[in-house]
Amino acid sequence: MVDFLIIGTPKAGTTALQYYLSQHEDIFMPDNKEVHFFGEEFRNSEEGEQQIYRRNYNIEDYERLFDAASKKQIKGEASVFYLYSPTALKEIKEYNPKMKIIVCFRNPIDFLTSYHQDQIYVGNEDEPDFWKALSLEEKRKYGESIPKSCTLRKALYYGEMVKYKKYLKAYIDEFGRENVYPIIFEEFISSPQSSYEKVLNFLNVKKELNYSIDFKKVNPRRNVRLKWVDNFIKQPSSNFRKFARVFIPSQKKRFLAFQLLRKINTSHSRVNELTDHEKRKLYKVIESHIKELEEYLQINLSIWKKYN
Repeated sequence: MVDFLIIGTPKAGTTALQYYLSQHEDIFMPDNKEVHFFGEEFRNSEEGEQQIYRRNYNIEDYERLFDAASKKQIKGEASVFYLYSPTALKEIKEYNPKMKIIVCFRNPIDFLTSYHQDQIYVGNEDEPDFWKALSLEEKRKYGESIPKSCTLRKALYYGEMVKYKKYLKAYIDEFGRENVYPIIFEEFISSPQSSYEKVLNFLNVKKELNYSIDFKKVNPRRNVRLKWVDNFIKQPSSNFRKFARVFIPSQKKRFLAFQLLRKINTSHSRVNELTDHEKRKLYKVIESHIKELEEYLQINLSIWKKYN
């Protein structure tokens, strides 16, 4: 049985935390990230999109991901969108009522700008203008202006995704405050060692190690170098597919070749950066959500208020 989950805001350190925890000898995490086994909406879409998070796993397939774990290790996985899924919440509770939940949050302004760029990179978003993408949310809730390449409509509800208290409260109500551990991204990256030890305390595993943990930066912001190459990778022509199947018969090798091409075509430049004026404008929109989370957790989130 899986013991803990890392969920939360995308681009908020979940990949890094998975990497750090997987180095601990008493913790096992599979290489797969974003498994999204829990949550009916990740398996069957009422909206008709192809599901990027869809996994045709049954419970045996899911638990097989953890076969390499030793008996002394606790087991966990990281799937960010569990946070936003009421069906996932229900299924997790049914699977393990004592599941420990680590929830990562990031300054909504930095999250939205980074996340919008990443959605363009993965092909879920086709609107390059940040403000226009935000303004399309209501239309998209009614099925309008959905990109053809969209794989999860909910992933484009930018305003909904920063209602942090709403989603955190749902998990705390189900699992209890003692089993839900919120992490503030900015504190996490500024003091990774201290934050890491607090997570170990929460998971009830030892902090004293006779080896060091590599706290390198993981999963930086992504952008494409050449758009036409990116389009080719995502939607190769039928003739090229036939050609590739002849010269690279192995489906696995074809996949690896496309992954390599995509890696070569990836840069980590920042696009559509907001001016300070625009950040103040955005802060006014999301300010109430920051205050709600602050009051709910009884913590000081002044680190998120520099544009008030």
